This record gives sequence, structure tokens and C-alpha cells, in this order.
Amino acid sequence: MSINLTSNMKSKKIDHSDTIPVVFCTYHRLQRLSTTLGQLSEQENCKIRVYIWNNNQDEKEFINKEIKLFPRLNISVYHSKKNIGGYGRFYLAKKLSPNYSAVVFIDDDINLNKDTISTLIKEYKPKNISAVYSFKFTSQTNYFRRSKLKPGEYADYCSTSCMIADSSVFKEKELFNCPKKYWYIEDLWLSYYANHKLGWSLMKSGAKIVQLDDNVGQWRNLKLLKSEFLQYLIGRGWNVANGKPSVTIRIKNTYEDILDFGISLLKKNENT
Repeated sequence: MSINLTSNMKSKKIDHSDTIPVVFCTYHRLQRLSTTLGQLSEQENCKIRVYIWNNNQDEKEFINKEIKLFPRLNISVYHSKKNIGGYGRFYLAKKLSPNYSAVVFIDDDINLNKDTISTLIKEYKPKNISAVYSFKFTSQTNYFRRSKLKPGEYADYCSTSCMIADSSVFKEKELFNCPKKYWYIEDLWLSYYANHKLGWSLMKSGAKIVQLDDNVGQWRNLKLLKSEFLQYLIGRGWNVANGKPSVTIRIKNTYEDILDFGISLLKKNENT
């Protein structure tokens, strides 16, 4: 299917009469496609158009049949010849950016409340990204050392799992020059680029979702690489985790360091 871009949304303010594009990728979780589309069809107080980037060419026919079960939704799908991971969302957003002032990203391993998308829309601001999974880093060397935020607080990082962003960031050519080694950590690169390169604000969203754990998420394979990438981006000037952590955070980080060391020893003993 081709991508048909039509929208009357020209202004930088969004109201509930505007159509908002909701973009997500498919690959492993095809059994979740029907659920995701069903939850999108039940979204309240907003008008959406769904754009799917399919990284799984082998399941093209299945996906085409599945989306026909949701005639209430306006759905476009792009079947990629190559699996490029979550970056597919960025390429779709780039195509959509001339027509829409904002874009919503979701993952297919979350359950949406009926007001999830409308909440994101209410939080939209120009030159801003707002996401459910957002936090501040408390370490310059460990990606997983971070502090939780309350809705509306400023963040260092926003996950593409459930996000609304000013679409103009996807017009930036340099955004698509993420180092190949870190290609599959695109949300960290987006956070860095929007915050450091463009001076945008990142914020914690108050939208509600339920995160599922089906053991197929690629983040497990990227754990060590994420910390390495964070250090790389800080080396390029990203000003995060520069302040002295509070006593509470230092105690928490020390505890987690000891815990990680203990787990590594257990694994080492298991392998000997």
C-alpha cells in the first residue's frame, strides 16, 4: 500500500477537530496487531489516522487482511523491503511532516487507555517532545541510572513507546545520520538531537498505558550498548547528569551497583 498524505492541519496549535497521525512499527508481534488497532479505534475525543511501518515483508498479506477488519480506522501501511527497526517511524514522520504539525508514536507492546491519544494531544507544544516513559539521567556512564518524573516535568530522555512530537524535527537531515552502531537506539538519538542540537524541551507525559512484557523486546539485547551510546552522546556535548546527585540518588546508585556486581558473580559461577 502507498502512503496517502492528506490533512488540513496547518496551524501549530492542535484542537480536537484536527486529525493526528499515529505511527507504529510491526515485526515480531503480529498477534498484537488486531489488539492495537482495536484500541486505536476506541480512542475518545480525537481524530486519528493510523500509519504502519511494516518491517516484516513475509507477513505482508496477513497485515493487509488484518487492517481490513477495522473499517472505522483510516489506515495506511508501508511494507519495507528491509527491517530498519524503529527508525521506520522516523521515515514515515518525515513524509508526514509537511502536512501535520505533530505526530504520535506508539509501540505494539502496550495497551492504551481510551484517552491516551487525547491526553498526548492536550500536552502538545511546538518545539517539544512529550512521552510516557521519560526520565532524567543521574549517571553519565550508566543509562539505567535515572530518576522518575511527574507529568509535566522536564526530561533528558523520551521513549518512542508512547510519544507526541513536533513533526518539524523529522525534517532535519542530520536526524537520519545516527551512527550505524546505535541505529536501534533511535529514541535516545532523537532525545539527544531535539534537546542538544535544536534546544527543544523534553517532558514527561501524563498519558496512561500498560506496558506488556512478552520477552521479544529488543531492549534486552541493547542494554550494554545503551550506556555506551549515552557516553558517546555526552562526549559530543550533551549536557545531562552534570549536577551532583542527591544523597538519595547516590545511595540508590550504589545499591544498584552492588546488586549488579552480585548478579554478575552469580552468572560467572553458573558458567564455571
